Amino acid sequence: MNIKPDSDSQKITGKVIDLKRATEFLNKTDISYAKKMLNMLVDTFPNELKILESSYQQNNWDEIISVAHRLRGCTIYAGAYRLHLASANLENALTSKNSGNPENAEKLYQSLISEIAKVKQAYQKL
Repeated sequence: MNIKPDSDSQKITGKVIDLKRATEFLNKTDISYAKKMLNMLVDTFPNELKILESSYQQNNWDEIISVAHRLRGCTIYAGAYRLHLASANLENALTSKNSGNPENAEKLYQSLISEIAKVKQAYQKL
């Protein structure tokens, strides 16, 4: 498993969910479309978390890359930019040709899990 050094990861900052920003990104004027995208994203979490946890226990980083890639693709439209960055950081680190250290993969994996939890929590408060 090749892992990029930590210095290439993007810092995760900002709002957990930003529907206004998602609406602007989608070039829409009504926030309802971004809310629908967020609903669909949150609905995927139980299955994606099962896959992540199982893959992590089996040291199946290829499957973890697949989940990170799926999340990376849909999070931006749902206004979950922190989760988007966590997904991108993990995917980029695991698919890089640069060698790194396994501790970085662990850190980035835990960051992804943490950001999923934060999105779930923020979603429940909407």
